[in-house]
Amino acid sequence: MQYALGQVGRLRMGTVQEQLQTIANLSEAGEPAVVPDLAACLGVPELQAATEEAMWSIFMRSRDPRLNELMTEGCAYLRSPALYDKALGVFDMMIQLQPSFTEAYNKRATTLFMMDRYEDSIEDCRRVLQMQPYHFGAASGLGLCLLRLSRFEEALAAFEGALAIHPGMDNIRRFAGELKKQLRSSSEADD
Repeated sequence: MQYALGQVGRLRMGTVQEQLQTIANLSEAGEPAVVPDLAACLGVPELQAATEEAMWSIFMRSRDPRLNELMTEGCAYLRSPALYDKALGVFDMMIQLQPSFTEAYNKRATTLFMMDRYEDSIEDCRRVLQMQPYHFGAASGLGLCLLRLSRFEEALAAFEGALAIHPGMDNIRRFAGELKKQLRSSSEADD
């Protein structure tokens, strides 16, 4: 933990190359405490890809090797719609084993989305964001669920929240732009 926090200071100074090395170091250290500092780098185009990768690495890793094995298993099941129920069971088990492991909820939210269970997915996305406010994946997933439910204003708010965390998500920016146009057109038609 001390090492990771010591690295954080290096994010704010130095060359892009030095910052990229610091991001890689923080990714390997895997401390959730550095996520807010990493998230600040998502606004720097030269650092965006490395920062996103580092944050996913931290989100996905548990200190419990058993949970890491279950994560790998659950994610493998997500590759086939016929195995979504098995994926759901794995992520449920992970949550029972370690209720504080945020990514288990996020992966369950992803699974529920893929199963068209949007309300359940929304609940998990919101839980993830309470536990880890910088989880751009859960923020964008929340928006996608709300969009599928035609809750357009809420979806736009969720997409804007995701972009506030990670401005480089081009698909989410496109969805937000289309929603703004749609809501503006709808508002003008009502006038």
